[in-house]
Amino acid sequence: MKARIVARFAARFIGKLATIAGIAGFGAVLAGAPVKAQQEFGSPELIAAAKAEGKLIYYTANFAEVEQQVINAFNKRFPEIKVEMVRAPGGQLITRVKTEAAAGKLIADVVDHSDRALMLPLVDLFQDYAPPNAADYNPAAQISPKLWPRATLSGRSPTTAKLVKNPPKSWMDLTKPNTTS
Repeated sequence: MKARIVARFAARFIGKLATIAGIAGFGAVLAGAPVKAQQEFGSPELIAAAKAEGKLIYYTANFAEVEQQVINAFNKRFPEIKVEMVRAPGGQLITRVKTEAAAGKLIADVVDHSDRALMLPLVDLFQDYAPPNAADYNPAAQISPKLWPRATLSGRSPTTAKLVKNPPKSWMDLTKPNTTS
């Protein structure tokens, strides 16, 4: 199996980029100084090894157009590393990972799938990893130290004051039995 130097390096970058991109846009990531980049993406030795390997195979179930923006930003910062994206719908991506792993030929360096519960049976295929902001993650959102959420989505349920006497004022209120009656 090929070395996973690029995977560790790229996973940090993709996770960091996705987080920052949602808040401040891609330009904020690319404007950092080289010293800051080394702290965020790894040691100079790790960065050099990733550049020497020169290729990253990125499996994703997310929209190709969005992921291409992430790849483009990555390539602006690291033009020496070619990113090959393999995009497939969720179930097909899981099947591909399982099939390649069973044949001893898993080629993905990074797998980005929105359903961590579907990834849990595959957890032994992945290396240990912690993003730079690991301490900021809610432990309840993590199902394994090898699988990190890129995004945690939430929504809001509307309530009608006429039907609900004591409407919830926060998500925690939904855990109290007397809030919805």
